[in-house]
Amino acid sequence: MKKSIIPFISIVVLLTVGSYVFAKINPPLALADGLAYQKGKKVILLEAGNQYPFGDIKLTDVLVNENLKPSEAKVQVSHPTNGFIITTDFNGKEAEEYHFLNLENAKLKPNTHPQKQLDKLNEGTLTDDDLIYAITLGHQSSIEKVTIKYQCLGIPYEKIVTTETPD
Repeated sequence: MKKSIIPFISIVVLLTVGSYVFAKINPPLALADGLAYQKGKKVILLEAGNQYPFGDIKLTDVLVNENLKPSEAKVQVSHPTNGFIITTDFNGKEAEEYHFLNLENAKLKPNTHPQKQLDKLNEGTLTDDDLIYAITLGHQSSIEKVTIKYQCLGIPYEKIVTTETPD
């Protein structure tokens, strides 16, 4: 009896540790190449998605520049054919067609990698269930760095994005 339990426990431990290491090496948050912003980079938009086939991404905090809370922070949820809007006037007339969530209420669903959603759009294989996400940030000064803290499958992650653009 003891001989069969020890290998089983060893396999479970190895699988658990291996899965954790894989998850830390391959984080689930995927950002689109580039970013969109208004003049002066006081408002920016980072298109984001979840590249894992299971498990939602829960955003826990977003900070700008030297770990400051941005003046405004929302997650846009849209269909790839609708796209996004760059604004911090979330209740304005232009923003009526778009859906904004507070960070604490936003979950990025699995299989929503921005590039894969764009590929589906280009191939004509989108469904009504396909979603795209963007983190919209506003700040009183130019946003040069964004730190995104999130969790997926109970594992905490942090992603730092610089917003440097060529002159």
